[in-house]
Amino acid sequence: MSNLLLPIASHWKGEFVACRFKAFADGMPLATPDDTHPLYDIPKGTSKLTVTATPPKDSPFWEATVTLSVSTSGEVAAETSSSVFVRLKTAVANNSRGTVVNIKVSRFKDATTDVLDLLTKPPAMRASGPVDEAANNLSTYGTWPPSNWLLPAVATARFLDLSKMASTGALTFREKTAPAIDGASVVLRLKGVTAPQLFAVVWPLTLPRDPGVDPTPFFLFVRQGALQNVGAGYFKGAYPDSFDYADLCLFQNLHYGNTGAPLSTWGPKGVPYQVAEAGANVVTVIPCNGVGPEFGVLSDTEQTGKILEEIQAFMFWRAAVPDPPTSIGKTVIAAFSSGNDFLSAWLANAKNRSGSFLKDTVRAVYFLDPRPDAVPGCVTAARKWAEGDPKKRIRLYTHLPDKPADRTMVRAAHKTLLEAQPPAEPYFTNSPDGHKTVSMTRFDDWKKVFVDAFHQDFTFDWQYTHHNICAAMLTHALAQNDF
Repeated sequence: MSNLLLPIASHWKGEFVACRFKAFADGMPLATPDDTHPLYDIPKGTSKLTVTATPPKDSPFWEATVTLSVSTSGEVAAETSSSVFVRLKTAVANNSRGTVVNIKVSRFKDATTDVLDLLTKPPAMRASGPVDEAANNLSTYGTWPPSNWLLPAVATARFLDLSKMASTGALTFREKTAPAIDGASVVLRLKGVTAPQLFAVVWPLTLPRDPGVDPTPFFLFVRQGALQNVGAGYFKGAYPDSFDYADLCLFQNLHYGNTGAPLSTWGPKGVPYQVAEAGANVVTVIPCNGVGPEFGVLSDTEQTGKILEEIQAFMFWRAAVPDPPTSIGKTVIAAFSSGNDFLSAWLANAKNRSGSFLKDTVRAVYFLDPRPDAVPGCVTAARKWAEGDPKKRIRLYTHLPDKPADRTMVRAAHKTLLEAQPPAEPYFTNSPDGHKTVSMTRFDDWKKVFVDAFHQDFTFDWQYTHHNICAAMLTHALAQNDF
């Protein structure tokens, strides 16, 4: 009996993907006249087959290899390591057996090991002169370079005390241990785009990847622009494969410092820890932006939705679940600093707003300390996005500007969003339906919480307030039940 093998390829939705194929029987190459439409004759006595599907160079899909076993009677089956990435269909007729091997290809592949390696290669110079980034990060995190991409417990962390803030309106923290984030923490590389090419993904253990589960809720965090730091000597390496992209765009946003975080310093944002503290059972996704393209393809928010669908599919495959949900769940987008410029532009785009992702999937947007002059634009864009849908949520957290004119402008924007006069600073105020939040904190408020926590002089400048709004206020926003 002849034993034939026909490979094809498809993506997670099951649609055909053109590929070239190579096959090996027990390590020996199988010949075929055409590797785009191959039909392999499996030699008698073969016990193992490997088949590689290679999309064209301009394809958005990565190459994929699967391993198959062949029984003594010639039946083909997927080995355990490949079972989720392949579908087999066999038919026997006229003394011939034929097996169609449908190989699943993805736009993503795991790049975690590559990014960990980048963290061992810091630059020696900045614009100001020689630097020791390894020593700086060792001081911040307690261990450097990291041996893995896990999110360990933080023995001494400080989170917003939401109950006290609700009653007093004051900026209040409580000290506690931040537990380790159990689950999958990986970096995925997206093919076929200028940017973002890397995405940090944190999938908590509390969010199951089982057959038939509901669509996955996502929290997309947009950091500040990278171009603004080039003059200080950052992001000099090729995007995205350099230390600064791995460290500042990904690691720093995932982690807190090793003690007293976030109040003890500024920089680390601890996004997944804030998600966990707020009780939001969601997948955190942090894209790595680049100098020049910045957030690239995400400016088309329909593409953003498709990327999140692809992440969901890839992560289900990693969990040995071959059939992911066919859509994604509720999504929230947060932006920090100049990242708000990108978010407000995406929301202001009429084409984006008419797409299903912004219209039907994104349920809330969070603005974390945009520049004072950018605040009115953020409010205008968000209100336009939410227009006509009373379920959409908008949350805005700002610092009190130094200039009186800027204070007037920001407070006016707060009044527009809240549709009521905001109280005196500091404040955390929700609209009566809880769907809108405005917050204003002062430099002196942050100085006080630092001195109360550490009993020492306060030596930080304005950046302490700016960055810690991001490193702390997400806890407040994510605790508002937007998912």
